[in-house]
Amino acid sequence: MVLKRHPGADRPLIDYQTALLMEPMALIGSVFGVFFNVIFPEYIILICLVVLLTATAYKTFQKGITTYKKEKATQAPKPQPIQTYEQFSVQNAGETQESGFEMVINHDCFLDDDCEDGEHPVSMSLPKPLPMEEAPCSEVEKIYKNESHTPLLVLLALFFTWLVFVVAIFLAGAKGKSVVGIECGTYGYWLLLAFAFVFLTCVTALQATRMVRLHYRKVSCGYKFIEGDIHWDRKTAYLFPLACIIAGWTAGFLGVGGGLVQGPVLLHMGMNPQVATATSSFMILYTASSTTFQYALLGLINWKQGLWYGGIAFLGAILGQVGLAEFIKWTKKASMAVFLLAVLEVVSMLAIGGLGLYQMIKGDVSMSFRWLCH
Repeated sequence: MVLKRHPGADRPLIDYQTALLMEPMALIGSVFGVFFNVIFPEYIILICLVVLLTATAYKTFQKGITTYKKEKATQAPKPQPIQTYEQFSVQNAGETQESGFEMVINHDCFLDDDCEDGEHPVSMSLPKPLPMEEAPCSEVEKIYKNESHTPLLVLLALFFTWLVFVVAIFLAGAKGKSVVGIECGTYGYWLLLAFAFVFLTCVTALQATRMVRLHYRKVSCGYKFIEGDIHWDRKTAYLFPLACIIAGWTAGFLGVGGGLVQGPVLLHMGMNPQVATATSSFMILYTASSTTFQYALLGLINWKQGLWYGGIAFLGAILGQVGLAEFIKWTKKASMAVFLLAVLEVVSMLAIGGLGLYQMIKGDVSMSFRWLCH
């Protein structure tokens, strides 16, 4: 997935700039999600999970229908209009511009007998100079070149952001005292979390400002946007990352991959389905690892089961990426990827809802609230 290229442009398939913009907010949401998971009883978690999967499946299916209609409209053959006499004259007049002359039709004397002295039905003249188009600024070539490479600085910034967050969580600790003697629920505990939140918010704000400036520079330089490119104006760059707080919250609270929400959000923003799938899968790496680390500090991970199911999920993700790319190549319809995501969400909702209901009937589900630090 990392080595794959964009289906419609010379750039990586993963949108690393978008990942750096949205992932810090997902990390913030993961902290609140873990808090909710520890405090709330299991039956509320199951109900919220079913509601979330139902809502995302509905929105994803709607997006699939919209994408399919666009593809159908694009592939439909356009009817050829019948040429009128004037259109034929203009067309032939344009062809003569290659030789440096322009053909002029005299409609007042179509026949030689109707023409006065010195007039002719058809005459040749030098064409009027065409208005020159504004040449794109020289910076646009530099933008294309930068986009064709994997942005190493962006990757380093994203890794550093994740590392600072994980270190802050580790120093804050969870059960008992941390390595620096901070206890859960104390002033030091909340100050460390507040520092992490402020740091992540600043990273998102700086990246949003950077992407807005880059977008306006692209527009002024005549950059050619393609289908599926997101136009990062101020509203989009500053509001949509907030949706990733919900993605991180679901990852921490409900135990699902943040991509279950991040993917539909990127699709709703208009991103190419293949790019949205790859980008959200890349972002899950950071969200899931940070959430796992928080649960490990709480002592709530069964490592044997985690490694077993994690290995299966890892193989499934690889097969899913390869299979999805081949399926889209075969059908030549990106909308099929959106429909497959919607079907997956429906199947997950039915399986989790059915299993949860069965456990509730057996009495294996906790029905009481718990304290965060106990």
